[in-house]
Amino acid sequence: MLHDAKSRAVALAEAGYRAPLPVTDIPAPGESVLAALRLGVYMLRQGEYASDHDVTVATHLAEVMCGGKVTPGTPVREQYLLDLEREHFLSLCGERKIAGAHRAYAEDGQAAEELTYIHMYVIITAKVSDAIH
Repeated sequence: MLHDAKSRAVALAEAGYRAPLPVTDIPAPGESVLAALRLGVYMLRQGEYASDHDVTVATHLAEVMCGGKVTPGTPVREQYLLDLEREHFLSLCGERKIAGAHRAYAEDGQAAEELTYIHMYVIITAKVSDAIH
């Protein structure tokens, strides 16, 4: 797998690939959308459709998707969103349930259920990032 990745990277470089310029004016959904998402998460928890851990993950995800606590429509840089995503991702990695899943995975090689939260987070944020571009 690493060999394939290296071969592809070399081929791209030889073909003259250049990374696109970072986007600097992405309108962030902001606090009003964040409030609506938090309300939806709250209602899922109250209806017992989501666990406390689901609420934690969804709350972090909502803040990243909305660009943090900013006024709706505020233009933000791509790097700001990437930094916000990294901050929340690392915060989630420190969560007891996620850390336990990492230990279980390391000990027996079996993917623990809680790892799906990290995968879900990564997949959704990647899709949001793709949609922005």
